Amino acid sequence: FFLFLFCTSFLHYFRIFHFMRLRHRLMCIIDILDSEIFKIRKHLSKLENLTFKESKKYIHCTFSKHNLIIRKNSSDFLVLSQIFSEKEYEQPLSLIKSKLNLDKAANIIDAGANIGFFTVYANELFKSPNIILIEPFEGNIDIIEKNLRLSNIESYKIFQNVLSYKNDMFFTLNKSYRDG
Repeated sequence: FFLFLFCTSFLHYFRIFHFMRLRHRLMCIIDILDSEIFKIRKHLSKLENLTFKESKKYIHCTFSKHNLIIRKNSSDFLVLSQIFSEKEYEQPLSLIKSKLNLDKAANIIDAGANIGFFTVYANELFKSPNIILIEPFEGNIDIIEKNLRLSNIESYKIFQNVLSYKNDMFFTLNKSYRDG
């Protein structure tokens, strides 16, 4: 009887200990997520007059002079923040523009176009650029077209393909990476 009571008590404390460890791990994960959400909100708050309107499938973001579509439950918010709020491409694109003295239309190749945010951003800096987008994931092509249409970008070509330094390569898409 004593052994049974000891085992029962031990199992009870083991469960409590295990639960406490799981709870601690979950709290750490929640802290990390809260931190990331805070960072994204902080960066997105830099965008003028930012509004969101949800539809069944997408979230329509409007800010400054932009009207873009992002997917729900995706990393699109992060990419939106990186390109339009943190302006990760502003310095290199401004440098390219100033060094090249572009009198005629620029040629922009957006390789790994995702859902077209870079193209929309680059289109603002260059006059009537010739745009080529390369995106391997079929699910992104429709959103690219919608975002370019909403941004009044009409002159572009989209290739559903990948780039490689070798010919005759076979690629498979890892759909578990971020959003596909």
